[in-house]
Amino acid sequence: MTFRTVLPIWKVKFFRLDDHIERFFYGMDKLRLSIPHNRRNLRSILVHCVRASGLREAYVEMICTRGSPKPGSRDPRECKNRLFAFAIPYQELVQTNTFRQAQIEQGAIKPVVARSFSLEEICDAQTLFLKKQHVGKIVLRI
Repeated sequence: MTFRTVLPIWKVKFFRLDDHIERFFYGMDKLRLSIPHNRRNLRSILVHCVRASGLREAYVEMICTRGSPKPGSRDPRECKNRLFAFAIPYQELVQTNTFRQAQIEQGAIKPVVARSFSLEEICDAQTLFLKKQHVGKIVLRI
């Protein structure tokens, strides 16, 4: 069992950091998870995570896992919950999309169109989509 949340970082500033931390503690409480850090300590951990990464634009993900029980036990109350926090740059997402676009342009990936519909045929397009019997994309021409 885990609880996670993601915080955006833009120009080395967190977006609503305290609200995200509050939501994180609220979610952990609902799942009966806990970490050995208070809100202020968690805030310091996240700030350090971004500083150590050197990233200006990124997102920080924090995850609390149930952890593993003591050997020989299956009682979840005996699990030691774990906190994971890390920063990932936004550019990785952009690079992935740019890479895929280049693959399409080079012909390495060929998009498959199942059928193309005019705007007047939108009901037929939705019917085909809902049947889930098509292979490829359904294109709507506007």
